[in-house]
Amino acid sequence: MVIPESISDDALTALDVIENAELASLSWGYAHACLTFDELENLLEQEFGNDCPVDDLIEELLQARLIFAFADGAGDENFRSRFGEIVRLTVSNRQQFGWRDWQIAPQLVADYRIDRRKRIFPKRNVTLEEILALPSVTNDNFFKRALKELLWDERTQHSFALSGFQKRSLDKILRAEGETGIVVTAGTGSGKTLAFYLPALLEIAKLVDRDNWVKAVAVYPRTELLKDQFMEAFKLARKLDDFQRRNGKRKIRIGAYYSSTPMNHKLVHKSWSRFGDGFLCPWLSCPVCENKVIWETRYQSAGIEKLTCVGVSCDFETDHDEIVLTRDAMQDFVDRKPDILFTTTETLNKRMADLWTRRIFGIGTDFERRPRFLLLDEVHTYEGVTGAQNALTLRRWKHAVGLSKKFCWVGLSATLENATEFFASISNLDVSKVVNEKPITDDEELIEEGAEYQIVLRGDPTVRASLLSTAIQTCMIVPRLLDNPDEENSAQSMGLFGKKLFVFTDNLDVTNRLYDDLKDAEAYDFYGRPREGQMPLAALRSTQAVQGQVLLRDLYGQYWRSAEQLNYNLEDRINIGRTTSLDSGVTSNANVIVATAALEVGYNDPEVGPPSNTRRRAALLHSFNAKGEREEQE
Repeated sequence: MVIPESISDDALTALDVIENAELASLSWGYAHACLTFDELENLLEQEFGNDCPVDDLIEELLQARLIFAFADGAGDENFRSRFGEIVRLTVSNRQQFGWRDWQIAPQLVADYRIDRRKRIFPKRNVTLEEILALPSVTNDNFFKRALKELLWDERTQHSFALSGFQKRSLDKILRAEGETGIVVTAGTGSGKTLAFYLPALLEIAKLVDRDNWVKAVAVYPRTELLKDQFMEAFKLARKLDDFQRRNGKRKIRIGAYYSSTPMNHKLVHKSWSRFGDGFLCPWLSCPVCENKVIWETRYQSAGIEKLTCVGVSCDFETDHDEIVLTRDAMQDFVDRKPDILFTTTETLNKRMADLWTRRIFGIGTDFERRPRFLLLDEVHTYEGVTGAQNALTLRRWKHAVGLSKKFCWVGLSATLENATEFFASISNLDVSKVVNEKPITDDEELIEEGAEYQIVLRGDPTVRASLLSTAIQTCMIVPRLLDNPDEENSAQSMGLFGKKLFVFTDNLDVTNRLYDDLKDAEAYDFYGRPREGQMPLAALRSTQAVQGQVLLRDLYGQYWRSAEQLNYNLEDRINIGRTTSLDSGVTSNANVIVATAALEVGYNDPEVGPPSNTRRRAALLHSFNAKGEREEQE
């Protein structure tokens, strides 16, 4: 089979037409609907006209496995989209074991609801010339030259464009006077983080001098989110290295201070795990090849804070003036304080009362050497009892620091309502001093592209099967209908359906139970080792297992042929990962990640889908845990 290099816009439009036609049946509860060739031809000719190359469009969608073709009992060819196939197989799930005949196996899904809609993204159409003409930039030559460096794209050899809300956020942050607040609300993947770090790095680059002091504190509610955003800020800061050198300044230095930050180079083994000839950094990956980076023993034993990529063909290495690795290095007796300090609300709460550490967070420093920015990412999580406690922590910090004459609170959120009032209460500012920046809801700033799907599954409590089985069986089939992560042996949809499934649960107990049960269903033992002589339960739906009953099993959704057409061998195990507050990082090669709220806010994984400025499709499935409460799987 020929794997396409790209998918045409006409083919994606044709897919939209097919999925909209299927929605009429799926939304009424009939998941086994399909389209004949004549029906498909009529639909496409209505969309594109009588000159539509129907055969070419169908062939393109088939090659990308965005639709599947199959023959019915009469030998006629029918078609179904991948989304339609996901719905059909998911709602047809039965609790099947090797010793139980599939026809008497309990059907797990009692009912379902679906929704399909266009994805909406901010347009990125603001040019560099428009940014340079902003009131906050036009009269500052330093900002002008720095912006040209930050917005330069090495890949395209052109400056990349911004969205309208990013332009307005940059201008307002740079023009802020006194103590102000700006809360940026935009959808996931739309560029909220850049809306803060772009103006913040301009200010920080200008403030860098021979003294070392923290100029921005970035507070994150989860450590996984901290790690993810640390990487983004590091890559952006490195774009100013040559610019800083030409202006006689050192590089912008960043650091992380939370539970995994080692005390010093001698005690790094207590916080970091051993990896090869060094210790694995828990909050950074290689920005060149995305491999792991380590603190090599030759540097660590000498107290030189440098990280090295473990990739065989990658020579990436950090400079000692780019990242601060230890707590001792941030102290006054060494004085290598980062310009941007990444931390968590829990760490900030603990360290404010620590006389040895508090100066790192700006407490007790000179008036001119106090932080200028405080970033609160995923600010909508600061609600309820936890939100009240965190708001009190921030107010204590604000009082202890005694903020400088110019200080800007910045909040980021994708889902916050009443943003201005909410952020004012968190930062203890008057509402008149808080501004909410977001994309304007019109055709000038927003674009519709791709599609997103939502499926809500209701487990059947009357079939004498655990409701947890609904989630387990869903997690068996859905990742096998995503793009195969094996690049050399897969039918790729150019990332339209991603390669990885995230399963979010409501508490640690359910996470551990689901994780262990999934391993058991995939024929792993308690320690994650493959069980010899045992195949995963998915093998019961393979071509080899359904011999002699192909049409009947397919009719009832008990033959996962479409997964095999995506080059999944149903007799092979898929990789199961887990991320909780007790686990370190995200398993890179996992097909399924079972996670608690330690991961669900703001974490970016490129294998879920392509960047938001390309056409993509994303699915959100809901099932129920053992308590009958909803779980989300994205």
